[in-house]
Amino acid sequence: MADGKGSKALNLRFKDPQQHQAITDAARAAGVSVQDYILEAALRRALAVQDRFVQAALDAHRATADAFADLDPQDGRADTGLREGERAAARRLAAETDRHRDSAA
Repeated sequence: MADGKGSKALNLRFKDPQQHQAITDAARAAGVSVQDYILEAALRRALAVQDRFVQAALDAHRATADAFADLDPQDGRADTGLREGERAAARRLAAETDRHRDSAA
């Protein structure tokens, strides 16, 4: 069944009647329909993933900026400490990306 905006009603089948009842009770307690309750929960989860991604990107940016803070643009010599900072930032970003991927699955 479509509304005036072309979207379709949410049609979910719950295998676990207790899960369905818990969601129905929570929606009723929140004063919203089950559909709205589920959609709001899905949106909160999606935004949380987005927030974690943005935070990881900002952390990587800060770590990279810190790694290059003392580098003189005229100095082409590699600095082991700076390179290790870059590698540590890359590892943290990769680990955060893996956690996001695992939590989304």
